[in-house]
Amino acid sequence: MVLKKLLSILMVFFSSGLCAAPSSSSSEYKEAYTCATESFESDYGGGPAAFCIGNSRDPSKIEERAYKDAKRDFLSKKNSTTSSGSCTFKYAIWVGNGSRADGFEEGTVKEVSLRKIAQLLPSRENRITFFDLHGQVISGELASKLFFVTKKDQYGMHEYKLSDFAKKNCTKKQIG
Repeated sequence: MVLKKLLSILMVFFSSGLCAAPSSSSSEYKEAYTCATESFESDYGGGPAAFCIGNSRDPSKIEERAYKDAKRDFLSKKNSTTSSGSCTFKYAIWVGNGSRADGFEEGTVKEVSLRKIAQLLPSRENRITFFDLHGQVISGELASKLFFVTKKDQYGMHEYKLSDFAKKNCTKKQIG
């Protein structure tokens, strides 16, 4: 009799989720992670709990885990994009207008090869946007480290080549 009551209490306890481990696939975790990331990106000084839920209640264990994970990911992303000895390039996009000069490409074009981008750069210097491994825009300063101007061609356009920085720090996949 006592054993049946104990088992029924344990079953209720386990089925209620009171002892369940926080799940990173739950909507509560995802919402807390997204909100915490926003708090770090906006440089909010009060922390993610204050930014996301304020003083209305204490954060749940799942929310606390999401805040911790978001902080870890944000700091690792921040450190990897500010690292001067690594190539953070992932892809570049530009908008083709369908002309012969654009190879009859129309709309947004994504390119992942630095060699191909070096060929595309003449006449598109201001139209190509570079992105890093985390999908963030690469600064013009860092993008300029990837290429150098060799000379002007017969039409007065610059020719671009990969820089020594790019050859040394970027992977074969990034170089293309």
